[in-house]
Amino acid sequence: MNGAVCRDVISGYYCDCPAGYAGALCDHVNSECTVNTGCGVNEVCTANQCVCERDRIRGENDICIGVTEVKEYSMTLTVSEVDGQPAVYDPSLMGAEGEEFRQGIEYEIRQIIGNDASLSVALVDVVTRNIFSGSIVVEMALIFRENSSNNSSNINLASVVAATTTDENILRESGTAFTIVWNASAVQDANECEDSAGNDCSPYAQCMNTDGSYECTCLPGYENTGPSGVPPGRNCTDINECSPDPCLNGATCSDGVNGYTCTCADGYSGDDCGTDINECSPDPCLNAATCTDSVNGYTCICVDGFSGDDCGTDINECSSDPCLNGATCSDRVNGYTCTCADGYSGDDCGTDINECSSDPCLNGADCSDGVNGYICICADGYSGDDCGTDINECYPNPCLNNAVCTDSVNGYICICVDGYSGDDCGTDINECSSDPCLNGADCSDGVNGYICICADGYSGDDCGTDINECYPNPCLNNAVCTDSVNGYICICVDGYSGDDCGTDINECSSDPCLNGAACTDSYNGYTCTCADGYSGDDCGTDINECSSDPCLNSAACSDGLNGYTCTCADGYSGDDCGTDINGCSSDPCLNGAGCSDGVNGYICICVDGFSGDDCGTDINECSSDPCLNGAACSDEVNGYTCTCVDGYIGDNCGTDINECSSDPCLNGAACTDEVNGYSCICVDGYSGDDCRTDINECSSDPCLNGAACSDGVNGYTCTCADGYSGDDCGTDEDECIASPCQNGGACSSLANRFLCECSAGYSGDRCQIEPVTCVSGNSCGELKVCNTEEMCECGPDYVENASGQCEVAYSFEVSLTITSLNGGSISFTIALTDVTSSEYIRLAFILRRLLLLQVRILRRLARIIFTSGSVIATFEIGTDEPMSPNDLQQMILSDLGNGNITSGGSSIGVDPDSLVATDVNECLTASDNDCSHNADCVNVEGSYNCTCREGYADRSPDARRPGRVCTGGLSTGTIIALSVGLGVVFLLFIILTCTACVFMQSRANLINKEHYARSPYNVRGHPTHRTRDGGRAFKTDVDRDFAHLYGKYAAPRPIPPFALYGDGTRNWYLSDGRGHMDSPFGSRGPDYHMSPPRGSVARPSHRGSQRPHGYSASPVDRLQPSLNDFEDTLPPYSRRYDPNFEEDDEFHRPYYVSGEAIY
Repeated sequence: MNGAVCRDVISGYYCDCPAGYAGALCDHVNSECTVNTGCGVNEVCTANQCVCERDRIRGENDICIGVTEVKEYSMTLTVSEVDGQPAVYDPSLMGAEGEEFRQGIEYEIRQIIGNDASLSVALVDVVTRNIFSGSIVVEMALIFRENSSNNSSNINLASVVAATTTDENILRESGTAFTIVWNASAVQDANECEDSAGNDCSPYAQCMNTDGSYECTCLPGYENTGPSGVPPGRNCTDINECSPDPCLNGATCSDGVNGYTCTCADGYSGDDCGTDINECSPDPCLNAATCTDSVNGYTCICVDGFSGDDCGTDINECSSDPCLNGATCSDRVNGYTCTCADGYSGDDCGTDINECSSDPCLNGADCSDGVNGYICICADGYSGDDCGTDINECYPNPCLNNAVCTDSVNGYICICVDGYSGDDCGTDINECSSDPCLNGADCSDGVNGYICICADGYSGDDCGTDINECYPNPCLNNAVCTDSVNGYICICVDGYSGDDCGTDINECSSDPCLNGAACTDSYNGYTCTCADGYSGDDCGTDINECSSDPCLNSAACSDGLNGYTCTCADGYSGDDCGTDINGCSSDPCLNGAGCSDGVNGYICICVDGFSGDDCGTDINECSSDPCLNGAACSDEVNGYTCTCVDGYIGDNCGTDINECSSDPCLNGAACTDEVNGYSCICVDGYSGDDCRTDINECSSDPCLNGAACSDGVNGYTCTCADGYSGDDCGTDEDECIASPCQNGGACSSLANRFLCECSAGYSGDRCQIEPVTCVSGNSCGELKVCNTEEMCECGPDYVENASGQCEVAYSFEVSLTITSLNGGSISFTIALTDVTSSEYIRLAFILRRLLLLQVRILRRLARIIFTSGSVIATFEIGTDEPMSPNDLQQMILSDLGNGNITSGGSSIGVDPDSLVATDVNECLTASDNDCSHNADCVNVEGSYNCTCREGYADRSPDARRPGRVCTGGLSTGTIIALSVGLGVVFLLFIILTCTACVFMQSRANLINKEHYARSPYNVRGHPTHRTRDGGRAFKTDVDRDFAHLYGKYAAPRPIPPFALYGDGTRNWYLSDGRGHMDSPFGSRGPDYHMSPPRGSVARPSHRGSQRPHGYSASPVDRLQPSLNDFEDTLPPYSRRYDPNFEEDDEFHRPYYVSGEAIY
């Protein structure tokens, strides 16, 4: 119908509908539409026509039926030739120019399916979905009705594949010969779930692809709420797990997806807040209190003596200040103790000790008890602390005014002189007491007399005479004078006033004249001169000027001061309103209108185009909205002008401009005219307002793993990096297939590389270097050491390169966060801090292995430490290249990618954003570097440098690592020669010194024997013979212990004046006063004398006193040395003598530590 082309196919026919028609017989007219509007259920607007959505077909009653009624399969064919010519891809094949090509291919496929009767009956449509480059690759959709009345079998992928599998490479049924490149996967089930555009599942549903169709299932936590007839999973609504409320005890329920969360009220816990938290566990109450649990709290019942919420406060029984009278309170548990102040007793010091109980007060005095004392309140006449003293009341003399005092018991008697009275004669007798002064006079008392001070108006000794103030007459102007006490009164005649009637009264002073009148004073009266408009004695009457009716034309008259005002009726003016006003005189009519005057007004006669009382209104011809399509109307005089919006023309803008007439859409796009514009519906592969932009399919970066993307029309091509393959280079090629690892090494494949984990002892990038065994201590070469397994390996500051050579290592510290392990979550445990635990060993092994596999720059990874924070790993890494920590960090991040590393069945996830690389400062701790102790360590990024100090030669075995062995600047031969020479010189010195010592000692022995052979010295305390007992104390020949001789000691140093003496501190002195020697005798016995090393200067004793050089007045003072000569040095050696004067051949020379002599 409707001009459709009927195409015969095996087992039937089908209709190729012209544009605008659809349906099996092309009997459905596609409705016109605009984008997103105007189409029915399950329809979309395409090229301004309503067509069925993808995966839907036009069924009975022209309704688009969908996924439950049809099945769709995807078929991809490659056309290599068309009519014997090589097939060349052209983007227009999906446009109008390619319709014949598409219909031909669709016809050929229908013919092939027609060979299967059951499929042919169920076939609804064959639709070309897309055409790609690569010869010509055609993607088609084969749509079948699921349950056709003529089809007894189900449609499935296997049956469609079987029906479309053919050995025919050339199809020519449509009249065009198509050479097809067939493959086994030409027909596939269309996976509608790959993107949301291919299905109508709810965003909260899971799309499951089925054979030829798909199913939608609401996600957990959502329920299907679609109307009847709508397949499930199209309308999924979040289930409110909070209804009914599952949370207990007043908790707040927060709905989540497929669950809920209870926010418990204080005091409750658990998923549904059903557990009352026992705040008594662990027991919070202190000091043996009993804990009672309550909701969100607890109550502590304290034992006596404690208080507070947790009974942690020892009640301070002293806080109430129970101790009285200034006592000191000492708090106890559940009690207190009072320390009373003097004078008080009792538990709370409340009892005042009564010191009056012994009746200490005399002579009948009262005793008043006080605090820690008493006060005697003496009977009159007595005094003193105990009232034992009779008071002499006449001393000092209490009588006044020369009276005579006579003492008595508890009193005295005063004999007054004339004029005084009172017990002490202190009262002057008041002669004024009888009130002798008259007429209110003041009386001034004197000694034995008085004086009257008269009030005004009186005179005389007692002020009894009244003074007459009217004599002579003081009143003026014939006034009468009347005398009074101390004054007079004048009675004035009319018209005068004042005390003496001397003032003429001014009757104008009260301002009796009104309304501005002038007042003239006269004798006992006044006269008013009125202003204009007023009359009367006091000018109080206003004259009414309106009484003569002066205003005309019904004007209102208002009387004024000496005048009137006329208020004119409308239309009149003038003082008396006699003038008719001309309303046209001001030319009130506008825009050329004529004016006609009237009483109190005028009339305007308007010209065309104006209106209004004064013709001032321009008639708006735009008010009828004559301009169409949103045009702006501009009013003019007696007319209008329309300013059209873009896209319209005409006097009233009623004509729509067709912007498609210039064919602006490019690259085969369809143009749709719009108001003031157009819309281009681009063919696949183009975009932009006019479809001129070839869509860059590379902009989404579809090529993976560093592949280069080349954009094509409606497609792209990926040029893969080494080690990857596939359309998007997403397939990592296995570099371990070639078994590159030797000697049993395990191969792990990575992106375009591999890593060999060598068997014990083997090394090299392919495990090609065989192990070198060693014995502990034996050399493995300059840069290698022998490990615990007796294998040679690179030293601590070296790493092995690919060739097995030891390179200088550059060390850094790296930390990162581990987020997952073997696909599961990971949490920190205390076991990860124990390097011997299985958890630590396992995680450290996986981390070390996978990081060494993934990160190319790493040559060593050691010293792994795990800390909390999810799991934070900190470790030391080694590289064989110098770089900054930031460069290292970027290189590691580049290799980590998204942070997921998988190899050999193990996987680990790390957070790349948490990675931090820092330099290790090996110079901070000597154990972290191998610089010689004669070298300076300088930290550099990733390593450190050692530089031998000045005066030391660098003899390090590795020239790349100087400063490891630093020796003195002399050569070994020179050092040996100097050592031998110095040894010979020292030996000669020892021989000469010993010879001199023997000679000097022999000489000293001879002098000693001569000295002791002489008569004893006549000096007290200095005996001739010295012996010692078992206690090694020196004795005199009379068995006198020198230790008791004024606390002094004597040493067996012969030959005065060089004998040694000492005080109680065992500081030893030369008897000639040349200082003392810091040598304790206790260590070697009292028969030794010692001195500091040769060259030391003797020091004076702080206990010595100033004496003449080596001399004193008494024998005792002879034991106290002089302190004058301090510069001579002391003998460098000491020698022991025996009591029988036989010398000991042993020499002793002390050395000094902190001022003490040590042998």
